[in-house]
Amino acid sequence: MPEISARFDVKEMAHATGLTVNNIRMLMDRMPGTLTTEQVLPGRGVARTFPIMSMKRAALIRAVMKNGVGVTQAAHLVDAFSGWFEMNYKGLPANMDAYVGRSERQKVYDLGYGKSFDGGNDWEFYAYMGLNLTIPHEAKTGDMIMEVIDQTYVFMTLIRPRVKLIGGPKMEAVFRVEGWERGGEITITDASECEDELEHWQTVRENFTTKILVNVSLAIRDAFEQIRRTRVAD
Repeated sequence: MPEISARFDVKEMAHATGLTVNNIRMLMDRMPGTLTTEQVLPGRGVARTFPIMSMKRAALIRAVMKNGVGVTQAAHLVDAFSGWFEMNYKGLPANMDAYVGRSERQKVYDLGYGKSFDGGNDWEFYAYMGLNLTIPHEAKTGDMIMEVIDQTYVFMTLIRPRVKLIGGPKMEAVFRVEGWERGGEITITDASECEDELEHWQTVRENFTTKILVNVSLAIRDAFEQIRRTRVAD
């Protein structure tokens, strides 16, 4: 497997995710914590590069924007959702398990890729770039889906095989977002603080007026593919 850079400058991240360079610069100036964390130093000017964690977040921001949401609103939502998920897991999932078997995964690890946390589950990117995979644009079992119901209730689900579903709203509710009007202040309340309200959240979910639905994993794989094509062409 050849040496693979898991750092992206502003132009490459913009091309991969569909955000504009100005979008990224604006977020770095006004909302730096969205694309940077304690593990991701912001950098300056042409020296500024981003790790896989940041690229995944940028891909999700653009996917939310495709629902007619402004970049600032989308960034607030993604910052909250990603922060919640990254506290419990190693990063937003590209669901490469749907394509990479155990032996291929071991090959990635044996070659020294993806063994450290480094702000995200980097092995997915190394697997995509290094195993010569051909991955179509399609949803797969195991993909993560983010739902925003009536611009208020945020849920996380997975595309499951055709089996009986186990669990209920407490397993899937993430947080409540309020004040999501364009340019308004946003308040995020974790579902863990709303135990007595979760049945109501589920009722609203089943009788929604509006729904924003994003396949998080597919958005990330699409960004991986854009990077692969660009680097092969170069």
